[in-house]
Amino acid sequence: MQSNVKFIFYCNASKSAGLGHLSRCLNIARQISVLSNNPKVFFYGNYDLFAEQKISYYSFKVLKELSDAENTTIICDSYDFSQQHLLNLKRAGFKLCVIDDFNQYNFDFINLLINFRLNADSFYQTTNPSCLGVNYFSFSPELVALREEKIALPCKNEIEKVLIFIGGYDAFGVGVKVIAALDQVFTGIDFTLIDKQKPQLNVENNKVEIVGFTEDISSYFADSDLIISGGGLAKYEAGFCLIPNCSISQTREQHQDTLELVKSNLTYDLGLAENASVDKLTQGIARFIKQKTKQVNSFIETYNTYSTRNLALEIMKV
Repeated sequence: MQSNVKFIFYCNASKSAGLGHLSRCLNIARQISVLSNNPKVFFYGNYDLFAEQKISYYSFKVLKELSDAENTTIICDSYDFSQQHLLNLKRAGFKLCVIDDFNQYNFDFINLLINFRLNADSFYQTTNPSCLGVNYFSFSPELVALREEKIALPCKNEIEKVLIFIGGYDAFGVGVKVIAALDQVFTGIDFTLIDKQKPQLNVENNKVEIVGFTEDISSYFADSDLIISGGGLAKYEAGFCLIPNCSISQTREQHQDTLELVKSNLTYDLGLAENASVDKLTQGIARFIKQKTKQVNSFIETYNTYSTRNLALEIMKV
């Protein structure tokens, strides 16, 4: 690979856009930096202060404009691009890799199409060069290390610690309801809620810790026997790390993806966050507890420890 090659990750991260697109771009950026001898990796997009700090934490810089397309690959990750905008970037001379979760960007001028959802290789039809399915999923180096550690250990049946991670922005305030439901299902265990809003909680039967946010979620994954996620990336990350998990989806698109994972026993569906109630969540979690151990074999068989490396190498070839 030429030493003057540049990679620009074009995504947004804010209260409205969430943090999922940025998180998976950071995972890929970090892997490219490891694989490249002289990486020139940048970010471009609309970022709030929290997102800018997250990018800076990994020593990447945010560009103010897109210029100098020579030897530059843009990795696009947003649901808000128009066909014309992407075409303009291509005509300007940029090479385009596009992460396309919902078949929005299947245009013939894209250099590499990426959809790392489960079974994407069977439902995403394209004639373009592509990376499809979980063999190209984007995980952080910390989670890769945790997966390797978990695979070497015997499966743990007891639940002593539960992690609740709805996502960067809990739009429906469902984290509080999940904690209330868990407090009815369990007695004498520890809950950790990751929520930068730090809501008020009333827990009677268990202990709870609220974490405003963390750069390294893997440390909380490592201590958790059960994860309840917001239906986005975290349900993949939990399964990748061999941790039984439930999903309460924030959007209908996420719910569609959750149901696909349920078919392969990779998560348990707690429904849509907008419809959640403490009673429904209590019933769903109680049902899941009786069957949670069935997930672990599916986690081992389905996910690929080297998927992020696989994806980074394909992007670097573009």
